[in-house]
Amino acid sequence: MTEETKTYTLDNGEPTSRAGYIRQEFQKDRSRKEIAEELDVKYNVVFSATANMFNAAHPEGGGGGKSSPIVEHPETKEQMPRKQAMEDLYANGWTRREIAAHFETSYGAVYSATKDIEPPEGSKAAHGGKVMITHPDTGEQVPRVDFIREKYAEGLARREIADLAGCDYSVVWMATREDKEEADEDVADEEDTF
Repeated sequence: MTEETKTYTLDNGEPTSRAGYIRQEFQKDRSRKEIAEELDVKYNVVFSATANMFNAAHPEGGGGGKSSPIVEHPETKEQMPRKQAMEDLYANGWTRREIAAHFETSYGAVYSATKDIEPPEGSKAAHGGKVMITHPDTGEQVPRVDFIREKYAEGLARREIADLAGCDYSVVWMATREDKEEADEDVADEEDTF
């Protein structure tokens, strides 16, 4: 059934909208996550319908009047406030983008929860989500993208660089492709010299 044809009924038998049904269930002290799973919708749908509401699962207080929803930590499987899970994951090396994707939330929400947390040194999170590799010449940890661009500037073929960096050719191509504007400027500069 599509959302347009699906009907929702309150406990008293009255037909209602999906938002009305969500609010009824929320008032039964159910968590937003639990309601979202029952209806097979994203958490944000339930949050939108109950944005300024509070219950036993989501009590008033903290975070500008909203509490952090209770989630299952993906590594420990413990139930905890989402903010706490985000902080822990970031401190353990997950990138903010990975955390946002896992919890189906915005990057900004993750940044807000983790801005005061230091990620472990050497992790992707510590380098702005960049993949780190050991530079074969120096033995130092460097961002893979910097290594790729360095070798490309030295004249190595993209396939050779991919083999050295241990990545797909497409990664090298994306890191070394010229922006169309830059390419047009280069052509214009060459024409001026003739």
